[in-house]
Amino acid sequence: MKPPLGAPPPLRDVQVWTIGAITGVEADADSRAVERFVTAGPRLSAAERFDIYRSGYHARLLECLLDDYPVLAAVLDRDDDGQFAALCRAYVDRHPSASPNLNAFGRHMASFCREAKLAAFPGFAARSSFASDLAALEWALVEVLHAETAPPLDIAALQAMPPESWTSARFIRSDALRLLRFEYPVNAVFIANRIDEVVPDVPPPSPNAVAVYRRDMQLWRMDLTPAMLGVLEPLVDGKSLGEALETVEAECTDPEVLAQTGANLMVWFREWVQAGFFTRVVLG
Repeated sequence: MKPPLGAPPPLRDVQVWTIGAITGVEADADSRAVERFVTAGPRLSAAERFDIYRSGYHARLLECLLDDYPVLAAVLDRDDDGQFAALCRAYVDRHPSASPNLNAFGRHMASFCREAKLAAFPGFAARSSFASDLAALEWALVEVLHAETAPPLDIAALQAMPPESWTSARFIRSDALRLLRFEYPVNAVFIANRIDEVVPDVPPPSPNAVAVYRRDMQLWRMDLTPAMLGVLEPLVDGKSLGEALETVEAECTDPEVLAQTGANLMVWFREWVQAGFFTRVVLG
């Protein structure tokens, strides 16, 4: 039996259309569909009334991305105000929110910045790799902020380890630790903007690595030398200390890096343990 002429559409149809039209692309909210589900007001048409909710939803998503990527926004808008907003609108179209929790909404930004089609944005083509690196750093801070952690390894446990057990020791990393390799010195850009309150030019490429971690409910970043990274990266991947050092010896061709590793290994471990990089050590 058909509903009577002028009867309102079923509630389920209203709900399905509303969520799709608010969260989807603009074509999902065409005026004819809006008039089927939304009534006009005394001063606004049905489409104008509905656009208040649609615009508000998308504005909230852009605010979320700005909150996650404040330095990227500052750099992109330095010479072209509005480029970050254009980037975010394209991001929302490609990666619409699929969860009521927005904590993970911006997780694709680093890879999104590298997509060739974004070269259509004025001046973005020359900065896409830099933007991707900077987004990766800022997203690591978001992930570390929300990571659940176990109590850090006690420095006393490190000091109590017998010397003969060090090579077989495996250090279990904290979930609030990220190691990142970059093509550009984005940590220096981050510091310049957030600490020195300036917006620097995009720097030339300079390969580097950074550890992002949380300690005492505060976020920290540690620049890593090639020697430090050579040891730390295999440990974070689950290798024993002996295996990590074997990897360094097998893959490193720079005698200075090898010398730094031998001279500073215990100093690094003390610093990493105090920073909370590891939660426990497994022997054997």
